[in-house]
Amino acid sequence: MRYLRINDTAFSKLVLGTDFFGDKIGVETAFEMMDVYTEMGGNTLDTAHVYGMWTEAGLPYSEILVGLWMKDRKNRDKILLSTKGGHFPLGHPEQRRLDRASIESDLNASLKILGTDYVDMYWLHRDDESRPVEEICETLNDIVKTGKARLVGVSNWHHERIEAFQAYAREKHLTHLAASQMQWSLAYTTPELHGDTTQFFMTPSEYDWYCTSGLPVFGFSSQAKGFFAKGALGLDHLSERARHRYLNEENLQKLERVKEIAHQKGVSVTSVVLAYITCNMVPASAIFSSSNIEQLRDSMQAADVVLSQEEVSYLYQGNAGCTHECAFS
Repeated sequence: MRYLRINDTAFSKLVLGTDFFGDKIGVETAFEMMDVYTEMGGNTLDTAHVYGMWTEAGLPYSEILVGLWMKDRKNRDKILLSTKGGHFPLGHPEQRRLDRASIESDLNASLKILGTDYVDMYWLHRDDESRPVEEICETLNDIVKTGKARLVGVSNWHHERIEAFQAYAREKHLTHLAASQMQWSLAYTTPELHGDTTQFFMTPSEYDWYCTSGLPVFGFSSQAKGFFAKGALGLDHLSERARHRYLNEENLQKLERVKEIAHQKGVSVTSVVLAYITCNMVPASAIFSSSNIEQLRDSMQAADVVLSQEEVSYLYQGNAGCTHECAFS
């Protein structure tokens, strides 16, 4: 396993996403997945207080199962725990929740459910551009000072907001953002195709900024709903959702390049797709989810796959030999 080092913390380059634990994935399978993931060298679990609240019971099932698993395995000290708060009420994106009371309330609830007194990375799940970054910075700084979070980051934020946050933190000597989380995969798609314009995607301008700033990225939806893995078996294997979001000429051309690199290296298509993130010029970890143990084991094979910057660029735009700076040009 390779690692993404942030300060004195080494997050595994492959991060297990737990968004459907307790919903599509039952307790027994969820526990087995976390067991296999850690046995294969993974050390970082990504959850959120809102995960599971879309079910009929409206409970944060993901955090519940992660907490129960850590308690049963007695391994909290071996796990880097990443959770998110400040999400708007489901179905009401206009009701933003980045005031101090909401952020602290979500974090305290998460800590109680997870059965721990701190998390290794605490993310703000969405942004509220009407709220000054200075206020948010002060809140996150106080959270770190209390010891309830070792590091803080933001999810689905535009780089200009992050830049303003970091500038204020430097000026006031407060806690900086340690990383950013956004939707990022080799495949091209748009927020409109996902039906959620509050999600933020890696774009050419965003990529340029991350290359310059060096701020680490945790990329979610890194496998593009299995577009490449299932598409390699035939387009009839794609789910309707994958077709709607990812089936276009640009991604079909990328699929052919993924299959080419996978064949050359003797690895799975999934490994190449995840390595596009983990071997990128932008320091990054890939958050991945699996429906079953077989898929999880296949994804974890990417831990040992290394791509050159020329190969990463070739996957994106087909220009073998170009430097990665041009991968989004």
